Order: sequence, then structure tokens, then C-alpha cells
Amino acid sequence: MNSDDQVAGEKQVQEILIEPLEGLGLGRPTTTNKEQFEKMKRTLRQGLASMSAESLTELLEWAMRHAGGPRRDRFPIGKDIMLQARSYQGQSRGSDPSPLFRDIFASPLGQEAISKGWAPELLDWLRDLPMGERKWPGKWTQTQIKDMADGPKRRLEDIEMKLSRNDDVSREDQAFRNKRRAAIQRCQDIAELAQTEGGA
Repeated sequence: MNSDDQVAGEKQVQEILIEPLEGLGLGRPTTTNKEQFEKMKRTLRQGLASMSAESLTELLEWAMRHAGGPRRDRFPIGKDIMLQARSYQGQSRGSDPSPLFRDIFASPLGQEAISKGWAPELLDWLRDLPMGERKWPGKWTQTQIKDMADGPKRRLEDIEMKLSRNDDVSREDQAFRNKRRAAIQRCQDIAELAQTEGGA
């Protein structure tokens, strides 16, 4: 990575990861002072500069789900963000998913998740498990995943209803719709990859 690429990469980290977290009102971790927080963000920009925009978006979603502090209103600490970023190396959403992911999304469970709109939460649950502990979700876990998906599903349905009536949709809602639909498509792509391999 040359100096121009490094500068562009750091700018991308700032725009895709750091600014959205700050825009949500997440403050510095309680274990850092202002100077340490600025150093943490600088280290993140430098250390994550080689990541793709897609992987950074995935890291942003992880960071939002793992906000720190008792009120979940703080940045995750930099070390945890960097560790999570490393887990995506070679496993970005554009790369081949693991055999377990393929099996799950090609199964009746995965197909139900895709058709009923809770596939993104299922994928997030799988990705959040440590590499050596990934497994099929049990019945109770499935219920939890569906509950987590209820709000986003309803929001997407409301947006689609507005669009069908040619009502105005905010930029925030449009961005949410695009992101949600892309997440569902990712899950469909995983299922299709498994089916293609199975028929090969």
C-alpha cells in the first residue's frame, strides 16, 4: 500500500466507520481520556486503511451492536475493534462463506429466514460467534433472532409501503432500505452458492 492509498484508506475509515459512530452519539470509552480517544481513532484509521468499504460497513454494524458502557453509548475499545477486523480478513462478505454458513442458509431454516425477513439477524448471530464456537442455532436462539429482527422487518415494510404509494422517504430510510435489502441478498447468495455446489 503506497502513501496515496494509505491516505485514501484512512479517509474511508473515517467516513464509513468513525463518523457514523460519532453521529449516533457514541462517546469515548470510559477507560480513555480525550487525548487517548483521539489517539485510538488515529490508530484505527491507520490500522484499518487496507480494509474494503464493504468490510468497514460490516465492522460498523458490529461496533453498533457492541457499543460499550452501561448505557451502550460508548465506542467499543480500539483493541476490540481491531480484533474483530482481523476476523474478517479472508472472510469479507464478498468472499466465500464458511461451509457452516452455506449449510444453514441452504437448509429449510435458512430458507425460512430469507423468505420471512430475519436472515440478516441470523447471519449477524453466526458472525458474532467466535470462530471455534459457530454452530446451528437452537430453537430458543431462533426465537431470540426472530425477536431481534422484528423491528427492522417492520421498518422495511413501512418504507416499502410508502414507496408503493409514492410517498416521500427520508434519506435515512432509503439508506436503511438499501442496506437491509443488500443484507438479505447476501444471505440468498450464500444459499445459492451451497445449492450450486451441491448440484455440481
